[in-house]
Amino acid sequence: MPIWKCTLEKCFYFWIIVLFYQSRLLKSFPLHDPIGSRYHLNKEIAEQFLILSRQYPNQLHQFYIGKSVYDQEIVGVAVSAQYPEQHISLRPNILFTANIHGNEPVGREILLKLVTYALENFGKDPLITQLLNETRLLVIPTLNPDGFDVSTLGDCYGVEGRTNANGFDLNRNYPNIWKTTNDAKKYQPETLAFMAWVEKIPVVLSMDIHGGSLVHLALSYSHSNLRMSQNSETWCPLDSERFKDGITNGANWYSIEGSLQDYMYSMRGSMALTLEMSCCKYPNPEILKTIWNENLPSLLQFWKQVLTGIKGIVRNADSAAPIEATLKIVGRDIGFKTTKNGEFYRILLPGKYRLIVDAPLFKPSVVDFVLTEQIPYVELNISMFVGQIEKDVKTVYTDQTVALRFTSWKSMFFMIIVLHMLLSFTSN
Repeated sequence: MPIWKCTLEKCFYFWIIVLFYQSRLLKSFPLHDPIGSRYHLNKEIAEQFLILSRQYPNQLHQFYIGKSVYDQEIVGVAVSAQYPEQHISLRPNILFTANIHGNEPVGREILLKLVTYALENFGKDPLITQLLNETRLLVIPTLNPDGFDVSTLGDCYGVEGRTNANGFDLNRNYPNIWKTTNDAKKYQPETLAFMAWVEKIPVVLSMDIHGGSLVHLALSYSHSNLRMSQNSETWCPLDSERFKDGITNGANWYSIEGSLQDYMYSMRGSMALTLEMSCCKYPNPEILKTIWNENLPSLLQFWKQVLTGIKGIVRNADSAAPIEATLKIVGRDIGFKTTKNGEFYRILLPGKYRLIVDAPLFKPSVVDFVLTEQIPYVELNISMFVGQIEKDVKTVYTDQTVALRFTSWKSMFFMIIVLHMLLSFTSN
């Protein structure tokens, strides 16, 4: 029987098969334009990632970190040239998050587009190909799905939807690293989910995208954004101040406690920055393509920064087993730690550096290294020897000299006598 004469009654099973494969075919294509006509709902973001995971099964891995107050899944993806589902030793992870304030949704659309763009251009664009070959991109488009649901399109300066469903500002809900107030916070489900997830992953560089202004905390980003860097000033109509070169020191702009950025930097050892991407918190979607085009070069330049500085593994010199160690760049206030597998990363500008490595039961290691514009990224694999420092003398490294700190009055008195004898000898 010809197909055109196959009615529903006569060819029931045939049409069932046609409809089945039609649905499978439709699921293999994106449901909506990743950016442009409208904002995606929370479930649509997850659906979009699911579709991309089917199209690029070897480059994209979808995951969930937990649930919101109203039981919505907080979805994320990992993107890399291969094995995106796992961390690979010495392959740095870069993390982009957005929508921690539910009424600032521009970032979630930009990140959805970034993931799509990276996958579509892998193997075509040299920079994208390098980044996916050498790094792993982690993206969580919304940290506050409940807040987004009650936000209002076109509300540029309001607060409706800013908090989670329990009324907590999630960007004030992380551990208070400065201890200036009571640290007994009531951590929210979204906060607990993120902390439990990120503590298992060595994130080297991270960015949290906000809205309501137009400013970044890093020249590497703002210099690649024409609006941020134009005329050395960046401003939005209702801003009380302008930002020279499109950047600001966050603490000087306004200080907060319990922020995601401070938590990532001080407790997770990640170089963490905040981006205010749009003047309006929840602008009409027609402007999203413009924002994307303005920010794409900066996003890629920022991503590239994860391939600067140092990385390496600390090992036992005798057994080659990895060591958990504490590291410090001389002249810097905050140190950092290796992972349980001995891995470490640190983003640094070109210059001369001294790295001090300490671990219990091992002699400290000191490594001098140089970074240049031509060689901005080096691998330092450090071997440590079992042993202790001298009982009475500890070596203290400063940014100028190597000094001696005495831990008992006997050793100090002995050294004074020796120095006196040497001075007397030279004077004669």
